[in-house]
Amino acid sequence: MEALTHPLRSRILGILEHEWATAAEIAEELGTPARTVRHHLRFLRERGFISVRRSRRRRNVHEYSFEGTTFGYVDDDLYATLSSAERRAVTNHYLRVLSRGVNRFAASGTTYDTHFPFTVRVRLATDEQGWTELTEILSSTLERILRVKRESGERLEGTEDGTVAEIGVLAFEVPLTNGDLPDD
Repeated sequence: MEALTHPLRSRILGILEHEWATAAEIAEELGTPARTVRHHLRFLRERGFISVRRSRRRRNVHEYSFEGTTFGYVDDDLYATLSSAERRAVTNHYLRVLSRGVNRFAASGTTYDTHFPFTVRVRLATDEQGWTELTEILSSTLERILRVKRESGERLEGTEDGTVAEIGVLAFEVPLTNGDLPDD
């Protein structure tokens, strides 16, 4: 997976996991020419690993601030072409991003006051058809989440109001011990 295995792109993603930044800020932090960083930012943006957080005109030039996202597109067909090491890199990248978000949430101490964090955990045994159905449900849910994001963004245009939410959805295989089926 070129986006995550390229050393410079991996370092850029590492920076954007913590904060949003411009190409110039990233270039300075990495000690890399801004032109090179912009090339890699374009690559990552086209594949959904980063998004534009803010755009402004500065000295007659558009300046973009970027933020990391876990929405890089890896479908079943692409995943099937990845080596074991690439699969591990992609999965670990997403897990790092999600866990940092959860840690920021827990460490803030103030986020519990407004909205109850929706949490759910379900363990189940599935066959191949069940796994396919689960991924279809999650894909449909993702489409709805992205619609809410787009529509909320339009309503919030030009305001500082709003709540920042981070949604992480994981469906993964769990090794069973002693041949037991998972608990409900």
